[in-house]
Amino acid sequence: MAITYEDVEKRFSEKGLMLLTTKENYRNTTERLAFFCFAHPYEVQPGISYHKLKSGYGCYSCAKIARADNRRTNYAEIKAAFENRDYELLTTEEEFTSTQIPLRYRCLKHPDAKLKPITYHNLLKGKGCRPCANERKAEKLRPKYFIIAKKAFEDQGLVLLDEFYVDAKTKMAYKCPRHPEQVQHKTYDDVKRSGCPLCTNEELSVRQRSSQEEVATKCLALGFRIRDGQEYINAHQKLRFECQKHPEVDYMTNTDNILNGHGGCAKCKSENISVAQKLNFKEGRQVVRRGKDNLAWRGGTTEINYYLREREKEWKQKWLKYYNYTCVISGDRGGKLHVHHAEPFHILRDSVLKKLGLPIYQTIGEYTEAERIKITEGYDEQLLKIEGFSIKEEYHKEFHRIYGKGSEANRENFILFKNKTASELWSVKVISEPGSSMPEMF
Repeated sequence: MAITYEDVEKRFSEKGLMLLTTKENYRNTTERLAFFCFAHPYEVQPGISYHKLKSGYGCYSCAKIARADNRRTNYAEIKAAFENRDYELLTTEEEFTSTQIPLRYRCLKHPDAKLKPITYHNLLKGKGCRPCANERKAEKLRPKYFIIAKKAFEDQGLVLLDEFYVDAKTKMAYKCPRHPEQVQHKTYDDVKRSGCPLCTNEELSVRQRSSQEEVATKCLALGFRIRDGQEYINAHQKLRFECQKHPEVDYMTNTDNILNGHGGCAKCKSENISVAQKLNFKEGRQVVRRGKDNLAWRGGTTEINYYLREREKEWKQKWLKYYNYTCVISGDRGGKLHVHHAEPFHILRDSVLKKLGLPIYQTIGEYTEAERIKITEGYDEQLLKIEGFSIKEEYHKEFHRIYGKGSEANRENFILFKNKTASELWSVKVISEPGSSMPEMF
């Protein structure tokens, strides 16, 4: 049966197309027929025969979309692929248009990580969360880095106890052959710069320790002699001393007590008790030792010293803040810090009283109200001219142990002490860490 023009027109209509070739121009089913696609009204169609139309051909753009729909991965499959990687797909099904657009997601292992959107094809290639990738890379490299870390510990003369390397910031257990009883911990970054801290402290102690001859000379100047046959190790070690005034007296104490005036001969102490006090003891009366009769008597200035030092709180805070609460010797911030006077306190106190023409009384109460005002104003004025240095307690004690608290405890000697101690302290850091440099405070 012959195919009429009406049959052809009906077939085009069923395909969603409109036949443009007129009935007068229609000849047969093999010639190209012009048509119009309602889905793509602005596109020029090349024309198609009736036989091609029956075989499934039609609008080129519609065919392209159909092929894309057949090949397109559905949203459920893409979501499952993300979940298999422990990711949560944030792009909704309404927002999803094709696999070519980047998709937003979140890693369940690293929920706080900021991740860039990724396409589905890149996901299939193995790309994804950067922290996860770094962890996988680190896992592969850990055996290699463990060997490097172990060698770093061995180079410092240490024995590594851990058998697993995490990262350069995680501490690892080790033992020092010189201190085998103690298990210590260090990171790989730290062990590259320094070794056992106990060994370092011992080396610093040896370098800073005074010789036995120096200590013996200082003690002898105070009237005490170290008994023969004793080896001096440190200032806290107890030794047997002999009093020069009473050589028959033999007692134990440490050099720190001797040099700071806290240790002494019991007979010397008893001789300081006045005759009146001895009479009081003999008669059984209660004894209240005041003034020169008190064993702690230091010229009657204890209470005035306390009174004036109480006025230094703001001055001390000023210099601590100036040095940012940092020790001028070690460069360490915080801890127990003292403020060292560039000029000794007693010289500052005496200069104020001398300028006012006042004597040194035992207590501040022995001065009149007008005199007290003049003393405090004069002291505050002098204190503003004095420089202070933020320094750790141990270095402050060591400085006064060497130079005392008299005129030798001046600014010039402090600078010498600061430079010497700091250079010895930082030489260890400079050797183990070439990039280190000594702190410059003043």
